[in-house]
Amino acid sequence: MIAHLRNGDQTSGYDLVVSIQVQREVLAGMLVAHGEDELAERTAALSDEELEQIGTLGAFYAWSEEAFALGFGMGGTRALALASVDVLDPDGRPLRRHHSESEVATGLSGTPDADEWERERQLRRLAAEKRLHQAIIS
Repeated sequence: MIAHLRNGDQTSGYDLVVSIQVQREVLAGMLVAHGEDELAERTAALSDEELEQIGTLGAFYAWSEEAFALGFGMGGTRALALASVDVLDPDGRPLRRHHSESEVATGLSGTPDADEWERERQLRRLAAEKRLHQAIIS
């Protein structure tokens, strides 16, 4: 997994877009770690465009100013898993497993509190407003 920068849409001024480039097999493992077995099975058939959308959205969830302003930057694994849900299953549902089994084993909660859920919903709505995904976030 590598992060790279590329020029974004420059019609409204300079816009730097950050994206995470991930191999399909690595993404599948990340999805399994978050309980997304069905999505993991689909990764081999992802188009390059879908993989790029997941990488761009994952970077937004992990490292954007909006995420940090909400106090909600997340690690790359969770960010890519959540981005995969939003790109491939656009009903706005949460990850089946909020933190991976290994994260829970180190003491993180398996279930986020209400404040964390709300910040995640806000971040996903901001991503939709920026047209980074088309999931319907309630």
